[in-house]
Amino acid sequence: MALDHSKPSPTVAQLRSLKQARNSLSLGYLPISRFIRRLARELETRLFEGLGGKICLTEKGERLLQAAAELVDKVRACKKKTPS
Repeated sequence: MALDHSKPSPTVAQLRSLKQARNSLSLGYLPISRFIRRLARELETRLFEGLGGKICLTEKGERLLQAAAELVDKVRACKKKTPS
């Protein structure tokens, strides 16, 4: 998965709203929703749960987000060190 394609989940997690994530990413509801469902299915776990009109990460979703953020930071650091 390309790093650009991993943006919906962290954005939804940070904003706690599909609607706000949609506006922030300039994507429709369906692409974001499909991405999250496909990722959850691939990982065989629930990543988000609804809570009074807002959504929040599950415990496993929190761990995945942290691991993904660390991976993105490492990739960016490698890119800076590698001559183009």
